[in-house]
Amino acid sequence: MVETGVQPAAGGVGGAVGTRGGARDGGATLAGLSTLQRISTAGLIPEGEAVILAIKPSRWFLLLSRGGLWVGWLIALLAAWWLGPLLDTATGARGVIPLVLAAGVAIMLLAALDWQTRLYLLTDRRIVRIAGILRQTVREIPLRNIQSVTLTKSLRERLTGVGSLGVSSAGSDGYEVAWWMIGKPEETLRRVRETIDRYGPPGGPGGAGGVGGVGNMDGGGR
Repeated sequence: MVETGVQPAAGGVGGAVGTRGGARDGGATLAGLSTLQRISTAGLIPEGEAVILAIKPSRWFLLLSRGGLWVGWLIALLAAWWLGPLLDTATGARGVIPLVLAAGVAIMLLAALDWQTRLYLLTDRRIVRIAGILRQTVREIPLRNIQSVTLTKSLRERLTGVGSLGVSSAGSDGYEVAWWMIGKPEETLRRVRETIDRYGPPGGPGGAGGVGGVGNMDGGGR
């Protein structure tokens, strides 16, 4: 696993940002979100709060986020293929394999719903993670309270060119906000750093060290 701990430096980085009314010079705009995403953010971003980034996980999330289930599904498929002929002819491979394939569709549907309902926002005031299929949860940290930002890349993430950002505040035991399996992770990290430098407290976040919390992306920030 590769970890890049970041203690944002003092001094802001210039550049205009987008607002709810429209994007300027690389800023994001909520008007470009899907209907489901706009419902998710309804009332969350007040007028006048500038949206720097509004992104979703990479589409690799569909496979990587359910890695254990996909491995189990593949084993079940191979077992049905090889052992099916040994079963009763009425419930042999022709009866078992469709059930396994249906399970694969269910796993993909679950992953797709999870992906669709996830949204990662960076504004001039806070960093936010929205997620939840049946029960939506919103995690956020004001920029002024951010202690550290950590970029992690597991082996599977390195192989697919994605990475995950974990954000913690002072006194936390882990990542309070995690952006899972995002594309262009280094570029996103740079944008987060620039935003903290510009809109965070003068002198940058306090505390020593570049990596905050525990280096475990399976923590509560997911």
